[in-house]
Amino acid sequence: MKISRREKNRGQVRIYPALAGLALAMSFGTSPSAMAGGGGTPFPSQGDDTTFSLGQFRIAVDAKFQPFLSGAPGYDSTTHRLTSPLLFDPSTKIGRSNPIIAGSADDLLGTPVGSAGTIVKDSDHTLVPVGFENAGDTTSREVHTQIIDFNLGRGSGGPAVRAGLSAPDRPASVGEVESLSTSGKPDKDFSARSFFDVFVDVDLPGFGTLYNKAPLLIENDLITGFPPTVVYIHGGTSAIPLLFSANDPNGHWLKDDRFGYLVLAGHGVGFAPAGHGHGGEPGEVEFETELNRHGELPIPVPEPSSALLLGIGLAAVGLAYGRKRSQQA
Repeated sequence: MKISRREKNRGQVRIYPALAGLALAMSFGTSPSAMAGGGGTPFPSQGDDTTFSLGQFRIAVDAKFQPFLSGAPGYDSTTHRLTSPLLFDPSTKIGRSNPIIAGSADDLLGTPVGSAGTIVKDSDHTLVPVGFENAGDTTSREVHTQIIDFNLGRGSGGPAVRAGLSAPDRPASVGEVESLSTSGKPDKDFSARSFFDVFVDVDLPGFGTLYNKAPLLIENDLITGFPPTVVYIHGGTSAIPLLFSANDPNGHWLKDDRFGYLVLAGHGVGFAPAGHGHGGEPGEVEFETELNRHGELPIPVPEPSSALLLGIGLAAVGLAYGRKRSQQA
């Protein structure tokens, strides 16, 4: 049975709007959905948006690698969590397409995105949040998007998170922005919602580069313009495994071994370091306030291996045989 994209991704990752956007909606007693179609500003034409951004991550480190981190900055030897410092990127770049109609040829077969004109189509979206791409929707206006580049860090040699052009070995991180209005009228384009499937390289001093094989699905229910000012929080799903991208020359790990799980991550698009904040508040303060509101993602319980299942099956057969012999005696 084929599972619909909506059912497949139910309960996946969400992004929470920046505190300023939440305060605006709450002050008027208005939910993001109720604000759909306001403002009278249409989606812009194809192009790129370049903006400041902030980021931070926390990894639950596998037992095998915990001894290597004793005394390392950001590592808690009690919880076995490695937390990065606040990371910065002054020139995060996101590309967008011309506005298109849901279900159209441009939507299904692809449309040029950003100044590079990369073709992004619906099938490029590995995971799609609930509520996007509703069957039969042929009126909603939308924009296809792509993370062209970000390189979040704190200087040469430190931890970093990279995507797009700064992580050329990773798949493209693509997404979509869809109007909350189904009228099909350009003056109702905003407010809108958006999502991205994100693939990253994570650089850790002493360990090389880690990567995620499964995309990080991130969503935002309230976009009011390009570029938005929002805090992207990965939540609503299990923690994501981070794998080594290369063998260790000293033999401590192999390519694709798991270093640990990404249990907390945030990316504040449109946020700048202190002195370049929004709304009179340093961007990093607002970002960290929002990030710290959210708990860690649960680490998935590993499925029993084939060998373990076989052993359990053989034990059950042996037990049944023993009972039969006992009854015959």
